[in-house]
Amino acid sequence: SDLDFNWRPGIEARVGLILPGGFGFEARGMWVAEMSAEFVTEPDDDVIVNTNPGTELASVILAAAFGETRLWSVDANATFALGGGFQLFGGVAVVRLQDELILLLANDPGLGGATWLVTNRMIGPQIGARMKTGDGQHGVFFAAEGRVGFLLDRVESVMAGDFTVFGGGEIDGAAIATARSLMLAGNANIGFHFSETFAVHVGYQAMWLGNVALATGQVGTTGPLDVPGTVAMDVATGRFLAHGVRLGIDLTF
Repeated sequence: SDLDFNWRPGIEARVGLILPGGFGFEARGMWVAEMSAEFVTEPDDDVIVNTNPGTELASVILAAAFGETRLWSVDANATFALGGGFQLFGGVAVVRLQDELILLLANDPGLGGATWLVTNRMIGPQIGARMKTGDGQHGVFFAAEGRVGFLLDRVESVMAGDFTVFGGGEIDGAAIATARSLMLAGNANIGFHFSETFAVHVGYQAMWLGNVALATGQVGTTGPLDVPGTVAMDVATGRFLAHGVRLGIDLTF
């Protein structure tokens, strides 16, 4: 809970074609720069680390946790323009979320540590809608989009470490499983058309992923850290939210 992930830049691009009759298709890709966080206690803080209900590593003089998260997604859709600036779309979304946690604990006489690396590879159908006012006209416009995806998640969880200084042993294991994840994503923007072909916009967007596996969620379910031979689990009960301000350029031909 003390890991504080900061704001990171990202890029999203969408290209589409509208055919006569209102039908069309589009493709989109989104990538967020690696998100990182760390938490380090002061020496002699007498830290107590609770790894799960049955394990407590007490009298730790120094604890450090480092986290890294990577996110990207692509999707391809068929579209249909309803008129009046409204458009429906549906297709396939692919999302990859990788989360890593490194935990280091110092005690007398030494150091113990472990790494949890969890990868979610999600794919499934999505549906959505978008609207835009003043489309193709000179002046201010408002645009918004929302989509929901029902994704099959292939979870890979790998764990390795050595807590022998606490009376335990090597921690080594891996697990592969599947889960059903939910994706909710959307954005709202205000922009300005300089011409029929060129516009800029600013807004806010968010992507929420439910029932995914996160590295921190594996710590409390992998068994006591002081038991040799502990293996990784495949628990996919976490929730992930990426959100932030967006700046964009729209080109229409």
